Amino acid sequence: MATTTYSDVELERLRGFPNSIAPDELIRFFTLTTGDIAFVNGHRTSPSRIGVAVQLCMLPCWGSCPTGSTVANFEESEFVNRAVFGEGMT
Repeated sequence: MATTTYSDVELERLRGFPNSIAPDELIRFFTLTTGDIAFVNGHRTSPSRIGVAVQLCMLPCWGSCPTGSTVANFEESEFVNRAVFGEGMT
């Protein structure tokens, strides 16, 4: 007999990026190591590098990467962009 652990709303929230991330969590989970940056830089295009970097950050933070067309919030993307390229997106 199957049971439902999470409601549809909870599942949607768990499968996507959070609405906001606390500054200490942003630093803790979205700071790339030298090895991370070397791995990320092995990808050809800038969008690929950002995508890989965000995925590397998401795995230890939430244990998975969001599915579908969900995108990271600007704050997280900006933080990762600075780590990968040394500059902001704006």
